[in-house]
Amino acid sequence: MEKNYVDWYSWIQQSTEQTFSSPDNNLVTWKDAITGKIFSASEQRLEETREKIIKKVDSPDRIMELLRPTVQKPLCREFSSFPWFSDDNKSHMPFVESAHLFMVFSFLLEKDKNIENLKEWKMDVWKTFCNNNREKREAAWYALNRSCWDCPPNPKLDLQLEQTKVKILKGGPYKIKKYYLETDNIKEMRGASVLIEWLGENVAPYIATEQWIPELIIYSGGGNLMALLPGDTPNDLAIRIEEEYRKHAPTLRNAYILYDSNLKEIACCVDKYNELIRAVESKLSARKRIKVYDLTESSHPLDTGSRLKNFNLDGQQISFCEVSMQESEICDSCRVRKSHYYLPLGDDEKINLCGSCLQKHQVGRKTKNMFMSRYNIQMKKNVEPATTLKDISDEIAVVYADGNNMGGIIQKMESLGQMAYFSRVAAAASVQSCYNALEKVGINSFECIAVGGDDIFMIVPATNSLKFVNKLIENFNEYFMDFSRTSEKSPTTLSAGLIISKYNTPLRVLAEKAEQCLKKAKDIIRYDNSNQGSIDFIVYREEYAAESGAIEKPIKTSLRPLTLISSCELVNAIEQLKKLNKPGKTALQRLQAAVEHAESEVEFQIFYLYQEARSGNTLQKLLKKRMNNAGYDYIAGIIKPKSESKSSVKSCTFNTSENARAITLWKDILDLWDYVREGE
Repeated sequence: MEKNYVDWYSWIQQSTEQTFSSPDNNLVTWKDAITGKIFSASEQRLEETREKIIKKVDSPDRIMELLRPTVQKPLCREFSSFPWFSDDNKSHMPFVESAHLFMVFSFLLEKDKNIENLKEWKMDVWKTFCNNNREKREAAWYALNRSCWDCPPNPKLDLQLEQTKVKILKGGPYKIKKYYLETDNIKEMRGASVLIEWLGENVAPYIATEQWIPELIIYSGGGNLMALLPGDTPNDLAIRIEEEYRKHAPTLRNAYILYDSNLKEIACCVDKYNELIRAVESKLSARKRIKVYDLTESSHPLDTGSRLKNFNLDGQQISFCEVSMQESEICDSCRVRKSHYYLPLGDDEKINLCGSCLQKHQVGRKTKNMFMSRYNIQMKKNVEPATTLKDISDEIAVVYADGNNMGGIIQKMESLGQMAYFSRVAAAASVQSCYNALEKVGINSFECIAVGGDDIFMIVPATNSLKFVNKLIENFNEYFMDFSRTSEKSPTTLSAGLIISKYNTPLRVLAEKAEQCLKKAKDIIRYDNSNQGSIDFIVYREEYAAESGAIEKPIKTSLRPLTLISSCELVNAIEQLKKLNKPGKTALQRLQAAVEHAESEVEFQIFYLYQEARSGNTLQKLLKKRMNNAGYDYIAGIIKPKSESKSSVKSCTFNTSENARAITLWKDILDLWDYVREGE
């Protein structure tokens, strides 16, 4: 496969890719471990960036910001992608992750030497790494190299690493969607979202490292946490973290374990790393199996009528002063567990709640969604959280999106550093893609239920919702772009399910439908050779019914599920049709009725050509261009996938037998007509 080299300096400055097939021999080249991009840069440029990092990172707090960036303060492209070269003259992980591991290895090796001033110690480790001072911390340098490549063994240092006992902390919440969807109340969903992030990214890391340094957290977020802790870490640490979850989110499933190891076993790569991770995951899976949950009758204090205690959540006091204890048969919110509390809502209204729903309700009332708060800061907005779904719009869209081939990339990870880098990129891709899509489409009212790892669950206004999803996928794909140019593996893209409905439709129903759409969207990825990402959508109404028997008709009445380019061209076509105002919606409805009653392609095409002749061939001109861009032939109202010899853009359908079937777009256009704005 031909390699394409990307000029790194142009890429970080302009967000564009200047590529060439053979770099100057005087340039330094390296391959990004996640995206697969092969970068090139001069030694002078790299040295300038290194000096810039050293100058900017001049305190322990700045070190923390660099080594553990958050989605609220993501790293700039220059710092994020800056390489570090191990002793084999290759870059196996970025500078940030290399410095992070060096700090962790140094602490684990030196912890017992009675470090008197941690801040001074951190600055000394940082300077040692930045200056490539190999005369200090020889064992840490050796461990870092072992984490990158199969370096020559050093018996003396191997013994030192083996004698350094380490406990690996691994875990997080799981079956998260079930926790969100215990209720249809938007405040409680928001509360669930806040609690999950707070527990996973604040509480658990703090408990894990409060005796040590926070840099011992290798990665956290997206439902996963991993830390390397000293060997004398208390054995009950994982249980303590689980107890915090039980205290604040009793029905959220979670599991944490400690795995006994040593630094020699941890400082490894490729096969040995994969063996270690399999062993850790096996113990974590066993922990999940032995944890027994009874979500109907819980022995948790919140579900036995105990008095609740106020607590502080990131500076916000969560109070239960207005809550009274009163048992009733069923919780008004989840409709599953018994209620032990009631909460006055004003105007003589009250709601009976179980302990778990009460926690979520109070947190959702008292706090803003963290995603929304960060969005307001970064994008300089002032979006207020919705009190009800009607505050978003009379008609809403539920978006459920998930990454494709994430598992494939994780399987290719060769070290802890690469896994930490992947976690950072995936978190940034999800969050920043949402920010940019909301901004570009102009959405100012929304609710983010979950954005973590490669999982996205949002509620937006129905109008322009498909355009939002298209932008979301485009932005996400850009984070992993170019992977296919240097690897035989499929690139990482995003697929999404989209459900449009009235605001008062039960949210759990819409989420279930969105998940079904997501599965259909993911199905076509296997047949989409251009690897664009995909979308499936439903406009959900009371009269909605699945298209039973549609497969028997001579003409397929929908292009769904859609590849990204097909979805973009569909939106573009609707925008143009609405701007031209001809043919109108009524004429399109006549075409759809003709398709449904046609006995053959020819019968419909005769009707179509007659209608087009009356309207000046507007549809033929517009849709032929749009469908050609998407890789389809458009002939007299019928579309069919182009053969590969005819099209540089490859269309895709579910299976090869579908390729021969005629398809029409009228149902898709009509379904979306009211939810796409007129083009400029």
